[in-house]
Amino acid sequence: MFSFKAQNPAVLCVANCRATRAAEQLPAQPSGSMTPLFDTVVFCSDFLAHRGDAHTQKVLILFSDGLDTISRNSLGDAIDIATISDVQIYAIDLTPHSTGSPGTTTLRQLASKTGGRYFTGRDGTTPTLTSLLDGFKASYTVSYRVPGRIPGYHPVRILPTQNSNLQFRSRSGYYYPNHIR
Repeated sequence: MFSFKAQNPAVLCVANCRATRAAEQLPAQPSGSMTPLFDTVVFCSDFLAHRGDAHTQKVLILFSDGLDTISRNSLGDAIDIATISDVQIYAIDLTPHSTGSPGTTTLRQLASKTGGRYFTGRDGTTPTLTSLLDGFKASYTVSYRVPGRIPGYHPVRILPTQNSNLQFRSRSGYYYPNHIR
């Protein structure tokens, strides 16, 4: 987990977020301040891409109102970098209004396009974070052999074969790199 204020993201938690009580370390930042949301998502995605082993799930838990005021990167850039870096974004909307805001749409896009989830934070950050972390215990990883080696973005859909009431959350696709690092 990262906190961002002005141009300086700060690392709150990298491994066991429950043990560090990371939600209690979140700064109480008033809405309307200068926010480099997209730049921070790019920074965090790059940070997570270069940490841990290749088989570790990379998750970015984002507490925000979804409004960006000073980023050099766009929403599309943030989604692309997160997807290329195999980072799933779990967005917790801190908008105080029950109807949401323009930032709510941004947070929903960041979550859905990267295979994460969107949550409202109206009940408080600690219960939401606890629910999210508990959900990781009940998740499965699906892997498959890539059908081709054509560089670029490739869409993916995972559908149930028998029970149409099942719901799957996954990224909408993957990037095959021009070169392997």
